Amino acid sequence: MKPVNEQLLQTEADWFMKIAWNLALQCEDKPEHMKELYTMCSKLLTLGVQDENSKGRQMTCLLMSAAACLQVARTSGDNELRRTFLEDCLQCVSSCRQLSIKLNDHSIGNGESKKKETDILLLLYEFEARVHLKDSGVEAVLEKALTVSGSDMKTFETLAAIALEPPTHNRSVAVRVLRVAIRKHLQATTPDINKCSKLFHSLIQLCLSGGGNQDLAGKEEAWNYYGEVLDLVNKADKGVYPEMEIVWLMTKAWNCGINFYSHSRYSDAEKWCGLSMRMLKYLDTFKDNYQDHMSNVYADILAKVSPAETPGAAIMA
Repeated sequence: MKPVNEQLLQTEADWFMKIAWNLALQCEDKPEHMKELYTMCSKLLTLGVQDENSKGRQMTCLLMSAAACLQVARTSGDNELRRTFLEDCLQCVSSCRQLSIKLNDHSIGNGESKKKETDILLLLYEFEARVHLKDSGVEAVLEKALTVSGSDMKTFETLAAIALEPPTHNRSVAVRVLRVAIRKHLQATTPDINKCSKLFHSLIQLCLSGGGNQDLAGKEEAWNYYGEVLDLVNKADKGVYPEMEIVWLMTKAWNCGINFYSHSRYSDAEKWCGLSMRMLKYLDTFKDNYQDHMSNVYADILAKVSPAETPGAAIMA
């Protein structure tokens, strides 16, 4: 039997925890208050018996607190406040992981599905916090995502969206995550072509976002992804790859070519406009809107290319 003082302490802690929890639920529009209340709930739970149920409830409180920290960081215009809450989020994630390890050590096959969901949430929260802090540890989180049980294509789509969010916009991480998400989709028994097209859109947009005639590395990277898109379009049933996405890809390639043309780089212009012409043949509804104009301009470009440069060789095979 527990001593009276210990039992009274637990009873009081439970009562205050319930009050704090209910107050937190009412603070949807006040994430700063919500964070403090959920943190308080977690601390109050440590005053009671530390069994699996108690640790599980502590983890829930810490998850909610971490989410509230991110909510503050997303909306605050105060850089110092944002940094404080992002660092608090990482602390909540770390504490939650420690509890998860303890729970996992004392359970045998119970709640495996819930554990996977928790691991993914913690990974997403940590990734977002580190991206916005411009923390080099974001690469380690990405490596963890590649190995953690339960991470799927949706996980990597979410990671990519986080990496692309302004003002942080981590290009190298976003490119890597998008590539993984595409690979995950293509490895599925029935790939979701529509989602793949959107991921390729984001990936190619990133590569070409440097702008100007100088970003040759980005253009070459985009060129390789165009090859993957064409391969996917060829393998998919006719009309499955969204036509508007093909129009967008065709237009981006064409504009790259015209940019080179305006700088008298005719071989590069032929390469990119030739790629655009290849995209044109996959159009249905919009083909007539572009064909005559593009064919005429492409003929002019071919006329400018030196015979020694073998015009057709630059077009992606």
